[in-house]
Amino acid sequence: RNHSEESLELNTNRLKAYLSKLVLWPKNPAKLRGRDSSKEERDAAVQLKNKQPPGPGPKSSKAKKEAPRKLTDEEKSRHIYQFLQKVQRDQKLVGLRMKRDRKKEQAKEEAAKLAKK
Repeated sequence: RNHSEESLELNTNRLKAYLSKLVLWPKNPAKLRGRDSSKEERDAAVQLKNKQPPGPGPKSSKAKKEAPRKLTDEEKSRHIYQFLQKVQRDQKLVGLRMKRDRKKEQAKEEAAKLAKK
């Protein structure tokens, strides 16, 4: 996914480079469609005989791996597994909690209307 403008730009440039090298043979040579290659491009194309599958290729910028290090006392005391479970649970139940809060507010408003009467 493109989480930032930089990664979006890198991804679009990578895909544009891939599409510029791509040669598509038409289903019907008499009727060329949008991205179909012309006869000259098809004649000039050479099929690569390598083991890599066709595709856009690897991303050019790989994230650098962090070297192993000792855990700090703060990191040891954080209980990461429980923290990740809580985050996952919160993400799953956010809609249900919002719905429950809306119902509570509506019940309060109705109770206030009835109290005024």
